Amino acid sequence: MNWLQQETLADGRKLWQLNTPLAREFVPGLQLAVATGTLPILRTDDHHLFVVAAAPVEGELALTGLPLAISEPHSLLLVCHDDGLFAALAWLFRHRRQVPAATLRLLAHFSRPLPFRPQPSRFLTPMLPAAVTAALPLLDDWQVVSRISHPDGLPGCFDGDLDTLIAAWQRPGDRVMVIR
Repeated sequence: MNWLQQETLADGRKLWQLNTPLAREFVPGLQLAVATGTLPILRTDDHHLFVVAAAPVEGELALTGLPLAISEPHSLLLVCHDDGLFAALAWLFRHRRQVPAATLRLLAHFSRPLPFRPQPSRFLTPMLPAAVTAALPLLDDWQVVSRISHPDGLPGCFDGDLDTLIAAWQRPGDRVMVIR
């Protein structure tokens, strides 16, 4: 297996390009099963998986998990826990053009270091506390409103009870989908 390093993420893990026939079988929500556990997959093309890992892994590889089924992205609040974010991003890489601007919202909750550098969002969220401004830069570019929750009180991140934040951000008719 040929693991080609693409970039180093903010949490020290790396994004690897892996040339594998499994790329044709990938659907968002699946992870890469390796001898030591599972690895999140950020995106794919016809021949490559883009996998998040500390280092290349030797041995047999397989896809595992359940496909992420988002049939109606409008009026949806996605709540992603840690590496569940990568499943949501993989879905958005494929389907973001089908999502009307600012209708899908994503709350990323982390209990460990962030895999990216947050930035203040370009989108206002008046129903949330004013200090909760940290967003995923890529999602802002894609017109997806996002916010970050982290228990360590990182700048712009919500550090209180996650259910309280979810309740504050819900609108009438919203569906909430949790991705772990």
